[in-house]
Amino acid sequence: MKRLLLLTTTILITVVIGFAQESSEGEGYVGENNDLIQRSLDLEQTVEVYPNPAVDFLNIDVKGEEVVRVDFEVYDIIGNSIEVRPEKLTTNKYRVPVGDLHSGYYMLIVKDPYSRYRQIFKFGKR
Repeated sequence: MKRLLLLTTTILITVVIGFAQESSEGEGYVGENNDLIQRSLDLEQTVEVYPNPAVDFLNIDVKGEEVVRVDFEVYDIIGNSIEVRPEKLTTNKYRVPVGDLHSGYYMLIVKDPYSRYRQIFKFGKR
């Protein structure tokens, strides 16, 4: 239940940040934290997850140098944690086996405690 609350809070904060970028002072105005928001947006573009929907494996490409040590967590649609054993293919590519999962929707959390990167990806399993 705590993980579901944490996940819901994370999604809510992401939505609020998106609305905070719009202001009556002009389009695209974000205030004093413009550099911080731009860095955050750059980090969001550093990880690519494919294919979606997945059948046997979910591939993760880490494109940025900011993300040093990644960890992966998988949750089903109701917030239950699912144990996965990701495989490191190269320094920037990982593969998460999803062949044993039931068909449905899941969430993959990619995080790096050093750069404080954290992104949630939704994917389907066939």
